[in-house]
Amino acid sequence: MKPFEEESCKELLEKNAKKLYNQYLGNYEVVEPILNISTPPGFTYHGKDHIEMVEQYVGRLLGPKRIKKLTNEELFILLMGVLCHDVGMAEYKTDGENYISDRENHNINSFLRVYDLSKNTTGPIGINVPSNNSKYFQSIALLCLGHRDHKENGKKICTLMDPCTINDHIVSIPNTVSLPNNSDVHVKYLAAILRLADEIDVTNQRAPKDVEMLLKDFIPDEAKRHWCTHQLIEKVEIKHEHALTKILLYPDKEEIKARITDKVQPISKKQLLRLIFSRRKKIEEEISIVNKVTWVPTLTDVGLEACYSISIVYDNDVVTEADFNEYQKDVDKQLTEELNLHPQQALDNEESKEFAQEMKKKPLDSFNEELQRLKRDQNLLETGSFKFSFETGKNEYTQYFINTQLLLTNRNTLDIITNIFWEHFSNKDIDCVIGIGKAGIILAPNLSLKLKCNSSYLISKWEDTSSVDWEKRVSVIESAKNVLVLLDVISTGTVTRENIERIKKKNETHLKNIYVGTIFCTNNTIIEKIEKEDKVKEMFSINNDFQFRTYSQEEYDNIENEKFRKEFELLPLRKNRL
Repeated sequence: MKPFEEESCKELLEKNAKKLYNQYLGNYEVVEPILNISTPPGFTYHGKDHIEMVEQYVGRLLGPKRIKKLTNEELFILLMGVLCHDVGMAEYKTDGENYISDRENHNINSFLRVYDLSKNTTGPIGINVPSNNSKYFQSIALLCLGHRDHKENGKKICTLMDPCTINDHIVSIPNTVSLPNNSDVHVKYLAAILRLADEIDVTNQRAPKDVEMLLKDFIPDEAKRHWCTHQLIEKVEIKHEHALTKILLYPDKEEIKARITDKVQPISKKQLLRLIFSRRKKIEEEISIVNKVTWVPTLTDVGLEACYSISIVYDNDVVTEADFNEYQKDVDKQLTEELNLHPQQALDNEESKEFAQEMKKKPLDSFNEELQRLKRDQNLLETGSFKFSFETGKNEYTQYFINTQLLLTNRNTLDIITNIFWEHFSNKDIDCVIGIGKAGIILAPNLSLKLKCNSSYLISKWEDTSSVDWEKRVSVIESAKNVLVLLDVISTGTVTRENIERIKKKNETHLKNIYVGTIFCTNNTIIEKIEKEDKVKEMFSINNDFQFRTYSQEEYDNIENEKFRKEFELLPLRKNRL
């Protein structure tokens, strides 16, 4: 068996769809000449070796189970996205003796080489896809676009999450693109996997020292830090543990020793480790984005859920446990001190630090401010709603319905909510965060990443189980001692108490404490009822101010206030909600 065969997109495509695989090989021959010139002189490698490493990382990030959930069309588009994502790096020019690259916009350039926006057809690169269909070109181009951010009018755009402007067109990456055979390609998910795989190709294989010596006169200042950082990392490993996929960086201890003892230009161990930790920090930032995409509820029907983490492996020789702990706690401060050595990294770090300090300073205030803004701008708090209740299994009329979907699909608000829960539960020694319902599928993995524990979810018996497995990763629930149950709204507490009982039945041996967290709760009486449940240690609600009342069909029919009744008549039945 070849290395990583069970986690190889190419091996799987060749096995399952020979025609698509041969088309991919033909495209490789078309793109290869561009890859040969896609590394501007002085830059770390962006050619064929990089493409092959990213393809391997993509397979390992998916893992042997998730990779088999992809359709043949998705495998083809993912491989093509890997192949083409850096072709925009070939667009560089010379200014006298200096080479000027367009690295900041090379994802946009790659997008345009693959897909002609105005004509809705293939771009100048001239790749081939089934039936020459534009949806394939579009999907591949979107993967190229999403693999990195870029700046637009001085503002950083996260292309994976936010729309950007390309040739006067507003372009955003949707969750799915439908192909002519009516199959959906989860382009945002695939772009997220490509983005992370590209980011973790940071080993010394990508920056050979002998090549650096030959190119030393051509290496621009912006690339020198990348060369050094790559050479300090020996390898990257990816391991799967239940819901968590761990990315491990191994420092090259021989390289660290050599640079510390260099007689011509020695570099302190402190500076070298800062470079390694700065790379980990960058990967952490990417993971925080990728984890949100990998848990989008629309993806759960194909079993693509995953959660990622990054850590540095110390060896108690060169990179000791003391080093690890020191830089783990204080890396932000140390990087800022290196302003002269790494000005851009220090600047980016300072911006993220200020944001983190603001969040820590007043998370509840930030949440309430965002709540009021959404209430004002997007009708968050509706005057009435006729909807299906997951607690009773009946259609009900709810006055002052809270549309939490607007909160949980807003990246900034989701981060604020996650930070509030983390601040409250971080000292509770949580083993597993369990999301309840579709809202919990979003909340649980985000918080579990910060708490560094497992996550799982349970689905209400009234929810649509065709798109979400009834109970996922039950073994994680069965082995936990302290679990945190998360959901968006508690009105009667029925769903919460039912799921507490389900958790207790599944974990009769190990379970000690249950903590419950919710964004909204209707009143303190509900909180008191839940806290009286066996093994429930605490019930925490971010906001209890929004009071709403639910009416059954019979109660609604008996309401005499005509104006009040008209509030509901104006609104259609709300079949789906988080």
